[in-house]
Amino acid sequence: RGPHARRQTALLLNMIDLRDLSMAVNLESSQFLTQPVTPRQSELAALVIERIGDALAVVAAHLHGATQSTPDAQLAPATRALLTELEQSTAKDRCAAILEVNSLLAIQLDLLQAIARLSSADAEVNLSCQRADLRRYISPDEWRLAAVVANLRPGTPVFRHALRTAITAGIAYTASRFSPWTPHPQWIILTIAAVMQGSLAQTVVRRNARVLGTLAGCLVVMLLTLYPAPMFVAASFLVASGIAHAFFGVRYSVTAGAAAVMAVLQAHLAAPGDGFGTLERFADTVAGALLGWAATYVLPTWERSTLPRVMQQADSALRAYAAEATGLRDVTIGAPRFARQRAYDALRSLNAIRARSLVEPETVRVPIPALTAWLTAAYGVMSHLSNLRLTLTLHAREFVESAELANAMAAASQAIDGLLDASATATAPAWSSTPLLSAENELALKAVPHLASRVRRTLDAAARIAPQRAQLESRASSASTTS
Repeated sequence: RGPHARRQTALLLNMIDLRDLSMAVNLESSQFLTQPVTPRQSELAALVIERIGDALAVVAAHLHGATQSTPDAQLAPATRALLTELEQSTAKDRCAAILEVNSLLAIQLDLLQAIARLSSADAEVNLSCQRADLRRYISPDEWRLAAVVANLRPGTPVFRHALRTAITAGIAYTASRFSPWTPHPQWIILTIAAVMQGSLAQTVVRRNARVLGTLAGCLVVMLLTLYPAPMFVAASFLVASGIAHAFFGVRYSVTAGAAAVMAVLQAHLAAPGDGFGTLERFADTVAGALLGWAATYVLPTWERSTLPRVMQQADSALRAYAAEATGLRDVTIGAPRFARQRAYDALRSLNAIRARSLVEPETVRVPIPALTAWLTAAYGVMSHLSNLRLTLTLHAREFVESAELANAMAAASQAIDGLLDASATATAPAWSSTPLLSAENELALKAVPHLASRVRRTLDAAARIAPQRAQLESRASSASTTS
C-alpha cells in the first residue's frame, strides 16, 4: 500500500524480468561457439554486458542506501552505440545468435533504465498487475488448527522434534536441580531450546553460534565488572537487551553474545551479593549446546525422508511453469510470473535439502551427486522455458490469432509436459531420434523468429530431466535399503 510499496513492488518485478533476460543472454551467447562470430563481436557483447552489470551495481548500492549516485546519464547512449556497432557487424551474414543477443541486450538496457528511474522516490509507478495477483507471492503466516492436528502424528518431523526437545530439556533440568553449582538451571534449558533445530545442519550452525556468542558475551561482562556501578550495569543491561532482539534474524552469534550479557547482568542486579556468574553462564551454554546437538540423533529426521515430497512439488511446479511459458495468451495477468516463482522456490527447497544433508552422517545422506545432476538439469529447463516465454512475448504478438501457431505451441506444451512428468517417464525418451513435433507444427513455429530453435532446445533440456530423476530415485532407494 502507498507509493513506496508500489515502487518497491515495481522494482522487484523489473529485477525478476532482468534476471530472466540475463539467463536468456547467457543461453544465446553459448551459441557463439557454433556460429560464425568474430572476436570483435564477442568483445562488443562482453563490453555491453559489463557496462550493464556495472550500472546495476550502482543501482543496487543506491537502493541499499550505500550511495546516492545513480547510473551515469551517458551510459545509455554509449551502450547503444556499442549495440549499433554489434548489429551492423553482422549486416551481411545476419548471424542469428548475434542478432538475438543484440536484441536481448537492448531490452536489458531499457529495463535497467526503467529500474534506475524507479530508484527515485518521486518516480511514477505503473504496475502491470493488480494487488490480488501480487498477494499470491505472499506466504500465509497465520496459525491454523488443522496444521497443528496434522503434526500430532509420531512420524511427522515436527512431532519428533518436539518430543526430543522435551525429553532433553527435562533430563537437563532434572540434572541441574541436583547439581550443587547451578543456581540458574533455566540457563541450560534456554540453550537446549535455542540450539535444537529441525535438522542436524541447522542445529550445528546454531550450536556454534550459541557457544561462540556466549563466550564473547562473557568476555564483555568481565570487562564491565571493572566498573560495577548499579546505574552503569542497568544501562548495559538495557543496551544488551536491545542488541539481542535487533540481531536475532540477522546474526544469531551477536544475539547469543548480547543475551549472555543480559542474562548475567540481570542475575547480578537481582542478587548483587552472588557476583557475576560468567563462568556458570558459559558452562551451562556449552553443556546445553552439546546436549542439544547430541539429542538431534535421537528420533532423527533426516533430509532423505522429506526428499520425495519436495521432489514431487518440484515436478508439479516445473510442469505448471512449462504450461504457462508455452501459452500464447495469459489466462490471468501475472500467472507466468507466479508459476515461475513457485518453480524456483521448489528448486531452492531441494538445494537447501542438498546443503543440509552434507552435514548428516554419510550413511543417511540424500544421494548428493544424483540430486546435484537433477538440479542442474532442472535449472537448465527453467532457463530455456524463460527464454521461450521471452521469445513469445517479443516476437509472437502479431501471431496470437494464428490457429496453426496455437496448435503447434499446444503440441510443444504437451511434449514438454510429457518429458517432465515423472510418473510417465521412467527412462529418457529418444528425442534426438524420434521427433516429437510434426512437420506442420515445425513450419508454424518457424513463422516466429527463433521460436522453432527455442522449442527444440527446450525439448532437449526437458529430455535430460527423466534420466536424472531415474538415477536419483535409484540411488535414494538403494541408500534406504543399505541403511
